[in-house]
Amino acid sequence: MPRRLDALAAWLTARYPWVLAGIVLLGAVLRVAVYFDLQAADPAFHEPGLDSGVFLRWAGEIAGGNVLGDRPFFLNPLYPYLLSPVVALFPDDPVLVIRILQGLVGLGSVLLIATATRRFLGPVHALGAALIAATYPVTIFYEQQVMIVAVAVFLNALTLVCLGRLADRPTLLRAAVAGIPLGLAVLARPNVGLFALLLPIWLLRLGPTGGRVRFAAVRTAALFAGIVVVVLPVTARNAVVGKDFVPVTTSMGINLWQCNNPEAWETGRMTSREVRFNPRFVETDAIAVAERNAGRPLAPSEFSKYWQRRTLRTMGENPGTAAGYLVRKAVYFLNGFEPPSSQYYEMRRTETSFLRFLPLSFWILSPLALAGAILVLLRKRDALPFVLLYVAYWAGLTIFFPLGHYRAPVLPAVFPLATLAIGAILTGPRRSVAIMLIVLAALLANGTAVASVFGVPRLPRNRAEKTTWHYNNGLSLLRRGDLEGAEEKFRRAREENPASWLVDMGFAHLARARGDRTGEEVNLRHVLDKVPGQPTARGSLGANLFHRGRRTEGMSLVEAAVRDDPRDPALRAIYADLLMATGRPAEALVQLEAEVTHGRPGPDNLGRQVWCLRRIGRKEEAARRVERGLRLFPGSPPLHFEHARLLVDTSAPRDRIRAAVRSGVFRRVSEVLEVLTGLEQRGLLADGIE
Repeated sequence: MPRRLDALAAWLTARYPWVLAGIVLLGAVLRVAVYFDLQAADPAFHEPGLDSGVFLRWAGEIAGGNVLGDRPFFLNPLYPYLLSPVVALFPDDPVLVIRILQGLVGLGSVLLIATATRRFLGPVHALGAALIAATYPVTIFYEQQVMIVAVAVFLNALTLVCLGRLADRPTLLRAAVAGIPLGLAVLARPNVGLFALLLPIWLLRLGPTGGRVRFAAVRTAALFAGIVVVVLPVTARNAVVGKDFVPVTTSMGINLWQCNNPEAWETGRMTSREVRFNPRFVETDAIAVAERNAGRPLAPSEFSKYWQRRTLRTMGENPGTAAGYLVRKAVYFLNGFEPPSSQYYEMRRTETSFLRFLPLSFWILSPLALAGAILVLLRKRDALPFVLLYVAYWAGLTIFFPLGHYRAPVLPAVFPLATLAIGAILTGPRRSVAIMLIVLAALLANGTAVASVFGVPRLPRNRAEKTTWHYNNGLSLLRRGDLEGAEEKFRRAREENPASWLVDMGFAHLARARGDRTGEEVNLRHVLDKVPGQPTARGSLGANLFHRGRRTEGMSLVEAAVRDDPRDPALRAIYADLLMATGRPAEALVQLEAEVTHGRPGPDNLGRQVWCLRRIGRKEEAARRVERGLRLFPGSPPLHFEHARLLVDTSAPRDRIRAAVRSGVFRRVSEVLEVLTGLEQRGLLADGIE
């Protein structure tokens, strides 16, 4: 058997470029297949939300000319700046282009992982790592999402390639060059900075006997110079717009709190009672809470430090619970389950063919990688960068939380380490040692299941996640007008958890879409029976009563809901609509502007703002906002409609009015008639616009 394996290794080595090309081709085929698989199975596939929606909107602002912004970065800035050229060039449908580019980036990562693994472990291990990278379903899935995962994996793989070149010829220039992709990786995921702090350990080993300390110190300085060259412009930009020192982002403090607070200890999730775990709200919520408790406005760095200090104080007051939870999270990092956040990989995998049948998972790779890391420390210390990257993410996500898309950037180290362990089993001189290490690592990787036998809570996989998944899919189908499909999704949500208030909320949305206002009221009251005072349900019930003729009662209910939860943008939108319906555009404008989070209003909000500004006579300001909105959302019907109405009101040249009418896909005949009436009054219908 060893002779056959040696012969196979020789054959693979001799044909390395061709085998690698075949692996990349296989990866490309799988990515195309998964794209069509997800498109067929996921109603929300073409409607990026949560993180994806925030990044796309931010990229749109950058593409529209707001390059610097107006405050220090809260979210990691690299991704929206990379997306902005795509949004500028393909404003109508950037998502498809982003998916294609991310698929190519993923294939580039396969090549980089192979290159780094070949340098440190040899060509056969390189082909094994490339095969795993090309077929690993989690990375293929995230390449289809508007998320930074593919870029982060690519940058970490590129850093490992640059470190391999540095090992071949350890010049100061190569050390500085290796710092550049690492600096970009910091802008993508700042927790990779821990990897940079660990690299001097490897540089010490790389140096010559008798001068290792000086060798490592000089090259560490060069490496950090490369990092600083990339990060410094961001720090300078933060200082200019925020008048404060913020190296990259202000989110570290609140992220630390969301991962280490009493509610997180209780639920095993990244959450807290005061701050909503939602990219649209987390910044404004966290600032509001911090400033309220501090009793004064806080500078950006002070806001982050507030949450850091509060986290450390809370953990210090509960040392046993906090330490136990850190141990649990350390084990969670090794676990095969991909915890849901803005994307639910595990649910999508069950509903798609190719993802379901691709065999690899972190459950398989994790014990192999851990055993491989131990083998590197015992026998192949030249490959230490793989171990250091692995340890850096393990430690960083133990402090924070090992959600699937947070854990993915460690994969350029996991794949090679796993192939090393597999090779040790098949051909290593000490197979029994390798097998024992993998068995022990497997027990640790499944430690949550083992610990649950002794009463230690395991990572929750509760029905609420699946209920939310079906509910969100139902909403997506409703937006597309597929009422039957939406009803089926809401029924599946009810099967998962009949007691969930989200189920009743879904059926309330469905009843409203069908024009059944009585059915909507019944379901909303069911929500309020289960969750008394639920803000969105109260506001929706108020709107329901208002539109059914009980205007005073409905308006009072909405106003009370807004007073009780002024942070909820959905309530602000409902209230604004009622104010617009009662002829109070100035008050509606206040609500619409308060609805905006992160300074990035959506197209519907902007369209309503323009309507209000036009009604109160601020037409020049309305024109500026509609033009800004069309730069950000060039395919938005509400904005095209308001643009056309505004052009009629302002006596614009008829060619501009004609273009606005033709470009706007109006939702209702009444909208077209309103514009045409204005044109008729100005005698322009004779030009054939009708």
